Amino acid sequence: MPDQLPITIKLEKRNNQLVVSNELGKAKLDLFIKGLSDGEQVSVTYEVASKTGNYAQMSKLHKCIRELANYTGDSFEDMKLQVKIRSGLCIDNDCRSFAECSIQELSLAIQAAIEIGDIVGFNLH
Repeated sequence: MPDQLPITIKLEKRNNQLVVSNELGKAKLDLFIKGLSDGEQVSVTYEVASKTGNYAQMSKLHKCIRELANYTGDSFEDMKLQVKIRSGLCIDNDCRSFAECSIQELSLAIQAAIEIGDIVGFNLH
């Protein structure tokens, strides 16, 4: 894969600094950093955690969909529809917008994209 997928880690404020809040986050960050080339730049967006879907999840989900679409030759919109169907966000012909989803629903959509990647032989883990 030409680009690394975005990672989402939780930070918490301690002694006026932001530190990774758990071991899984530390491991994810370490793997991400190891995958970078020297001098490669990284974009970072900080957002206060909430119970609704967040920018980090949306970014990761759209990156997964874009990578799957490129790999399979499907359009972005077609792949997005497949992810929505697989994650249960469509009832009959009515599909919910990702922007209206909760954290849990966006997590299900990300998992659906990963599962589609597994089916077509494209690793999104």
